[in-house]
Amino acid sequence: MEMNNEWVQDPKVFNINRKKAHASIHRYASLEEMHTNKSSYIYSLNGKWKFHYANGFNQLIKDFSNKDYNSDNWDEINVPGHIQLQGYGTPMYVNQIYPWSATEQIIPGEIPEHNPIGSYITYFDNSVIKDNTDVYINFKGVESAMALWVNGTFVGYSEDTFTPSRFNITSLIEEGNNKIAVSVYRFSSGSWLEDQDFWRFSGIFRDVELEMVPHTHLEDVKILTHLNDTYDHAVVEVNPTVIHPTKVIYTLKYNDEIIVSETKEDSSSLQFELEHPYLWSAEKPHLYTLIIEVMDEEGLVECISQQVGIREFEIINGIMCINGQRIIFHGVNRHEFSAYTGRHVSYEETKQDILNMKAHNINALRTSHYPNQSFVYDLCDEYGLYVIDEVNLETHGTWSEYFDKEHIIPDNKPE
Repeated sequence: MEMNNEWVQDPKVFNINRKKAHASIHRYASLEEMHTNKSSYIYSLNGKWKFHYANGFNQLIKDFSNKDYNSDNWDEINVPGHIQLQGYGTPMYVNQIYPWSATEQIIPGEIPEHNPIGSYITYFDNSVIKDNTDVYINFKGVESAMALWVNGTFVGYSEDTFTPSRFNITSLIEEGNNKIAVSVYRFSSGSWLEDQDFWRFSGIFRDVELEMVPHTHLEDVKILTHLNDTYDHAVVEVNPTVIHPTKVIYTLKYNDEIIVSETKEDSSSLQFELEHPYLWSAEKPHLYTLIIEVMDEEGLVECISQQVGIREFEIINGIMCINGQRIIFHGVNRHEFSAYTGRHVSYEETKQDILNMKAHNINALRTSHYPNQSFVYDLCDEYGLYVIDEVNLETHGTWSEYFDKEHIIPDNKPE
């Protein structure tokens, strides 16, 4: 299969070979490694990449993804980062209209003729890959669409700016240096669904990682908590998807004290029952830690650590409540934005944002207007913020005012 540029404007095509979405899983090779919070299963591809900027398809270098293409004379660009904040093109702010509305008149199913494309190249050595693993490359945020090649072979295509695009590249890895090439399209058919009130950029603006996954591993997990009517008895329900399990140990801790542990030999669900649990709220964000140890025939292959807040959200007599108590929201709409790097926001800057919110008695955050990086939700769990998590979907530019009779009453155009 080869990249087809027609996909960029085709609403029916929004991913080719992208892996199915799953929970954000922090994977470690051992318990000792887990305590350091540094995983040998992750290799960062952040840094300087070779870069070429084209004003449209007619200026795109067609063979740049070829394994033997020489990009030595190309510029360099920071990844993650926006193209328009690094000397190429122009950042644009618009609210409800589409960014091309002032220059081109197009309809859904079309994309503007002026559609700049960034071409990226980087390399990694196969020595960074752990034995007995499958290798995925994970782009955590690319605006607005991307195509990927590894060692000259087309891998896949993806739209959706604000959720990860993850591809299996195991079969394409070679001895020595391996080439990664990416095309990033400023506008795509997905841009019609991303008409948020914010600055318009493009590029690889979130982290890029190689993720190594053991053949026996946790593929996905869903954790639910339930409380009784008096909020003094909890059930923690764990619904895992484990691939080729031999033994899986689930341990629930609070402040490093083991509360309960259970061992399974398959991928079935389990439930922990707790009497008088510590409950999570914005005022008292108590968190348990669920540790999942996955084993194959030879022993431990991975450990996963996941924070768990036990709480019950309800609407009682029309009032939103947490653990039976009325919630009084003191919330903010927050764009994921830095004065220095745009929508590429570091963990440290995000943490400071949240500490500032808590210091000013803010207890709720709306992710205006798109999913944030996964560590934002971890920090909200830890410090105590209710979250309204917005989907990446806004189409203001297609709306008509109710008094615009040409659009809402059939046959009402003057002609």
